[in-house]
Amino acid sequence: MDEERKMMGMQCTACGKVMYPAHDLCTKCGARDFKEVPLGAEASLVTYTVLTAVPTGVKTRPLVLGIVAFDGFDEPVRATGQVLAKPEDVEMGMKLVPDWGMLRMLGEETIEGFRFRPKG
Repeated sequence: MDEERKMMGMQCTACGKVMYPAHDLCTKCGARDFKEVPLGAEASLVTYTVLTAVPTGVKTRPLVLGIVAFDGFDEPVRATGQVLAKPEDVEMGMKLVPDWGMLRMLGEETIEGFRFRPKG
């Protein structure tokens, strides 16, 4: 992962709940003050789906879209993203690392963001 790009969550300064993506209100206590915290260098795949009809500008077909969980918090923090693996290589619980890169092309514009690649 690019050292300058770490996947960050928002931690409520009142109750400590960590959320991703950012929210206006804490989903646990309703407070409005947050601080940024790193989610970690590794996540586990909770569930996934394989898309054969992908959005315009996505180069990968089929596309694996997954929900991952970052541990190390009071409650696991979940995020959704592309999984950079062939469908036949994907397994529930597999370890993934956040990776910054191209998600899709929108006309001439490159849309970048976090996606997940197998660890190792």
